[in-house]
Amino acid sequence: MDKLLSPWRTFPAFYLAFLLLALISLFIHQTASYLTALPAFGIDAVIMIIAGLLAFIFFSLLVQKIEKINEKIVAAALIASLFFVGFIFFRNFFFSIITAAVIFLLIYYLKRLSLERFTIAVTVLAFVAGIITLFHGIGITSGYYRGTQVYNPIRPFFYSFALITAGLCAVILSRKKAIMVVSLLAGIAILEGFKVDFLAIILTFIIAYAGRKSFSLRALWPVLATAFIIFIAAATFIAHTTYVHWNIPPYLYPIYRAGFTTRVFSGVASISFPFGYLKGLGFLNPMAVDKITSMVVLNYHNPVLITSSFFGPFALDFGLPGVIMAGGFAGAVLGILYKRSGAVSLAIYAAALAHTLTLTDIGFNSLSIPLYLAFLYLSVRDS
Repeated sequence: MDKLLSPWRTFPAFYLAFLLLALISLFIHQTASYLTALPAFGIDAVIMIIAGLLAFIFFSLLVQKIEKINEKIVAAALIASLFFVGFIFFRNFFFSIITAAVIFLLIYYLKRLSLERFTIAVTVLAFVAGIITLFHGIGITSGYYRGTQVYNPIRPFFYSFALITAGLCAVILSRKKAIMVVSLLAGIAILEGFKVDFLAIILTFIIAYAGRKSFSLRALWPVLATAFIIFIAAATFIAHTTYVHWNIPPYLYPIYRAGFTTRVFSGVASISFPFGYLKGLGFLNPMAVDKITSMVVLNYHNPVLITSSFFGPFALDFGLPGVIMAGGFAGAVLGILYKRSGAVSLAIYAAALAHTLTLTDIGFNSLSIPLYLAFLYLSVRDS
């Protein structure tokens, strides 16, 4: 796999670019005017970011020395994490066990399919889950529908299978066929109203395509340009339907978003350094941690979903140790996936890396743990 796509290079570089956009946001009047009331960037935030990135780099490099991964240990960790997430959604012990067992058996079955059947299966599952999700409402047209989709238990299935499908399309299909399938999946994500899902699908396709030996940057320029235009158009449309006053030009949206998220993380760091603020409450309530952040950091009376960067949720819970845990866990998983060979492994690595890059904005919380472990379990015997 291309060394430029290694996790210890890609994620830190992406995160630093995100911080650079945040810095630029302070010098542009249209974006700075929306950020003046937010917490200032402090030394505690700097320490946490450096510690988190170093942990990510260290563990992603450390696991390169591991020759063999115990499949049973990964399976046990995956089942435990699935039960945890099931209990968060349903608050029923028995139903959570059944849900964890069913999902694990599905992943176990997919793991043992041939490449062709695996590709067909995950593609069908992605489209079926996406269509079912849209039946609950077109999120891009309404803030209410978008809010309900956040708690829709089917949406994570669409997201997970769509990422793997996008990666597989880039690896095994012709460029035209791959772009057609990925465009349909990205279209569903846009209709759901989740820009990050759209971005993750596109990034997965680009990373997997770049991992091929026959990679051509010139062939990807139309995809990159189109994806960027759609992303900022959707983001601006959603902002206009959500906020009463919105005067930021579409092309400045990524800069504003980076500035907002980074300033929120600064507020998180100021109350969480060094040993955390929520002491595990956010880890046990990942569906509510973003709303909790809006209240304790920004003093909102009516809680809303806000972003706090990759390290935000774990920092709010556990402070500096939480940042190191988050960076170390993600780095270790991506480091292991990076070592694997084969079409499925390339697609899964692309999906995991794309997911991690999008978490730079929205934040890594406990809901992402089973997804990382599922990626690891699917890849651990592929060669």
